[in-house]
Amino acid sequence: MALSLMAMVAAGSDLLPDGETADLLRQYSSEHPALWPVVNRVRTAADGLDGGDFLVAMAEVKETHRLLVQVLLPHEAAEDTLLYPAVGRVLGGYDPTLPMSRTHAAIHHQVHLFGRLVVAIGASEPTPEDLADLRPIMYGLHAVLALHFAQEEEGYFPLVDDEGSHGQAHCTQRILHRVNEPHGRTPRRSWLGLGPGLGAPIPEHVGRDTCP
Repeated sequence: MALSLMAMVAAGSDLLPDGETADLLRQYSSEHPALWPVVNRVRTAADGLDGGDFLVAMAEVKETHRLLVQVLLPHEAAEDTLLYPAVGRVLGGYDPTLPMSRTHAAIHHQVHLFGRLVVAIGASEPTPEDLADLRPIMYGLHAVLALHFAQEEEGYFPLVDDEGSHGQAHCTQRILHRVNEPHGRTPRRSWLGLGPGLGAPIPEHVGRDTCP
């Protein structure tokens, strides 16, 4: 996905966005630096479930879910409504942003599953069975979010060649490299809702870097 988008962007000057589309690209690109810490917080919150005070760890898990619902998901929904149709008109062809929109749907579904588990655990200490369900959801969600953000930063945001895009692209290349590392963990269950091709082993280090 990311490589095909990069190829389209590099194809020539005919992929120049109009003023409104360029403004949208700059707007949503500028929101990513504030959202990357939310993305990476999903993983660090999952790491916190490995031991220690589980009630403290669950408080962090619940706050992470709140940020996903109140901060990150509205950004994703707005991209679907405003940015992707505009980018699609620039790229041309039959619904070129459809795969990315489907990833948005997978992200929403995973956040919903994440929330259901958090509600089910409630104020009690999570059982080993709870943790066995919660950790794969969180690690899987983090991996999909990190890859999705990286794909947007490689495939869409370079359509406007602003000065700040070069450092962002360098960080994105690191994340895409980590996604392709051979070592990873496989979610225990198949109901993660990732869809075809997204349930592959999750690299241990995806998204360790926080993009600027």
